[in-house]
Amino acid sequence: MALSSVSDVKSVIGVDMSSADETAITNIFIPAVDAAIKNYLGYELEYTSSISETLDGNNEEEFYTKSAPIVAVTSITEDAVALTQGNDEHY
Repeated sequence: MALSSVSDVKSVIGVDMSSADETAITNIFIPAVDAAIKNYLGYELEYTSSISETLDGNNEEEFYTKSAPIVAVTSITEDAVALTQGNDEHY
């Protein structure tokens, strides 16, 4: 899903883009700008109902997910052992 639409672009720049060429050009630029924004941020902005990620902590205390925001965490596994909330040092 794109971060904006042709109608969004028309509203923001305030230009009548009624020709098919202007709409076609805008449709080319929207995915390119979306990709540039996501590349700059380093993660996807679209929300999905469920994401499963495998991360290598590399002996660090912090790690970063590929998507944000995180609404809920279902489980965390460390070295093939499921961590339990409240029973582990950092979970």
